[in-house]
Amino acid sequence: KAKEFGMRGIAITNHDNLSEVIEINRMQKKLRDAGDNFVLAIGNEIYLVDSYDPDDKQREKYYHFLLIAKDKIGYQALIELSTRAWYRSTVKWGKRRVPTLKSDIEEVMEWARGHVVASTACLGGEFPTLINNGEYDKAEQFIEWCNNQFGSEDFYIELQNHGIPEQIQVLPGLRKIAAEIGAKTVATNDVHYVSSDDAEAQDVLLCIQTQRFVDEPDRMRM
Repeated sequence: KAKEFGMRGIAITNHDNLSEVIEINRMQKKLRDAGDNFVLAIGNEIYLVDSYDPDDKQREKYYHFLLIAKDKIGYQALIELSTRAWYRSTVKWGKRRVPTLKSDIEEVMEWARGHVVASTACLGGEFPTLINNGEYDKAEQFIEWCNNQFGSEDFYIELQNHGIPEQIQVLPGLRKIAAEIGAKTVATNDVHYVSSDDAEAQDVLLCIQTQRFVDEPDRMRM
């Protein structure tokens, strides 16, 4: 479908897992055998945390953060991070928690820096959250941490606009800090399905995941 839209490539970035890898590899092989240079990139939208204690009764903040493998070493880094996160995962507050510690990223990037692309993700990311809260000093500190881990060439601040008021509110702050520190930006869409024909199926799947009914007016929607 992405090829039909004239795209040169696409990254598949499921939450918390790399379950798409086998299918991506099969499709990529078919494309290469056909002489097609369309790129299918492997990624993971992780839940980034400063620390994690499964016995702590406090509600931690799980921030979205995007990682994309540039090559085989980058893919091995994603596997290592995902394995660590799932090893410590637990059901907490009625939901499976799969936290990736910042210290894990610091350790893995010692050998994988230059092989992984990272970005600040959607409104659920730490950087947009800090901007929306007016915590600009902490936001700049977070970007500095990202640059230190991934390098300025492989780190991007995401800019999204789906008409959501909070997204429109945060955009000036994202652009301001990016310009001040010279960070690269990338315009993205928070894509959960490919075309409008898939909207109903995605909505039903969301209800199953959140244990809600389709006709509930106050439930989560895309």
